[in-house]
Amino acid sequence: MTTTTTSLDTTALARDGRRPTPPPKSYWAESWDRLRHNRFGMAAGAVILSFGLVGLCAPLISTYLTHYDPNRQVLLDQFDGVSARHLLGTDELGRDTLTRLIYGARVSYLIGFLTVGLSLTIGSTVGIVAGFYGGLVDRVLGRAVDMLLAVPTFYLLVLIAATHPFGLTTNQPVPLAVVLALLGWGGTSRLVRGEVLSVKQRDFILATRSVGATGLRLMFRHILPNVAAVMIIVASLGVGGVILAEAGLDFIGLGIVPPTPTWGNMLNNAQSYFYHSTLLVLAPGLMIFVAVLGFNLFGNAIRDALDPRLR
Repeated sequence: MTTTTTSLDTTALARDGRRPTPPPKSYWAESWDRLRHNRFGMAAGAVILSFGLVGLCAPLISTYLTHYDPNRQVLLDQFDGVSARHLLGTDELGRDTLTRLIYGARVSYLIGFLTVGLSLTIGSTVGIVAGFYGGLVDRVLGRAVDMLLAVPTFYLLVLIAATHPFGLTTNQPVPLAVVLALLGWGGTSRLVRGEVLSVKQRDFILATRSVGATGLRLMFRHILPNVAAVMIIVASLGVGGVILAEAGLDFIGLGIVPPTPTWGNMLNNAQSYFYHSTLLVLAPGLMIFVAVLGFNLFGNAIRDALDPRLR
């Protein structure tokens, strides 16, 4: 009976020249529609995805396309120009520049996503707990965040490198990502806390609390999904900053050290050989610029898509 009535209503609307009203879209569906109509944002997303796929497939590309290991030294080919054998030339040790750039993307993306993932987990947890409980818990966690943000991250990294027995220099990206994450979650915590303070006063939270929901259930079942948009925006904008910070640390010799190729230590290594081959400076510098710009544009597009005030 219900199906027949619905079909008759639809037929009547069509006969009157009116179309039936489509069902309302969800928040995430509308946000996706806004994002995919942002041409600059989608183009930036395509660049980010392309760099990520290239870095992920670096061993295959070096085997079947460039035919060089990133650390293979051929001294007879040093400072070789652009050619069919070396599409972007070679460095002072005869290593293929293109292959090293591809492996550099692999390292930069790994550090970027791992750092943002860890800092987002720590910062969001602290922000949710501080904003939800308030009072003494909020004050204690707030002062801890204030102290973390009061210390210049760069100088703290230099201090760690100077005093720690092993410093920060390493051939593995994971330890560097962990250090950057432990020093970089303060801003995320503040943003999430502010959003939690707003969300926890809404009627559905008060109603859920009135039926006996526990604090953990309220925080992670009801509040967390409502602050997810802020967390996504922070993550999308944060990866580019981490890539730039990692490249800066590598450039001054406090990050990933050779022979592991990264865009930062390639720039550092190219300082003495700029007049032999400008590509040694331009190629990694351009990769850093395009990657960071892509993440910033894509992060801005996500922010515009998820902001309900722009709907």
